Order: sequence, then structure tokens, then C-alpha cells
Amino acid sequence: RSTVSGVSGIQAKNDKWRASIRHERRYVVLGTFDTQHEAMQARDYFCIHVARTLTGLHGVELAGFDPLKLTPAARRILASY
Repeated sequence: RSTVSGVSGIQAKNDKWRASIRHERRYVVLGTFDTQHEAMQARDYFCIHVARTLTGLHGVELAGFDPLKLTPAARRILASY
């Protein structure tokens, strides 16, 4: 499906960027970020640490990404892995 951002799992929302993903048949919002780059970092971080897959990564540098920017729901999922 095509998105305004052109990037899977990243949507523009009220001058911010929302990152989301499907995980274990549930839609999980990873957070709302100031830049598209931060949203892509969040999605890649989640994919690597939870889904443990490199499929669907956006290939952005994760150095400097703060996992505390993720939503509480996303952090709970991360803590369980």
C-alpha cells in the first residue's frame, strides 16, 4: 500500500511522523516523532530488537536513537524480548 511518506510503516500526521508495525497480529504504534528519519529509526530499532529480522529495514543509522522515545506499549514489548 502506498503511503504519503513513501516508506512502509511511516505516516505523516499533524506535522509529525508516526511509526507503526504489525507484531503478533497486533497493530503497534511505536511513537510520534519530529522527523521522518527518527520514525524510520524507531521502526528499524523495533525490527532488529523484537522481530529479530532485517527484512523491511529502512537502512538508517541507529546510533543516537533513544528507545525511551518509543510508546509505553512498544517499550513493554521490547522488555519482554
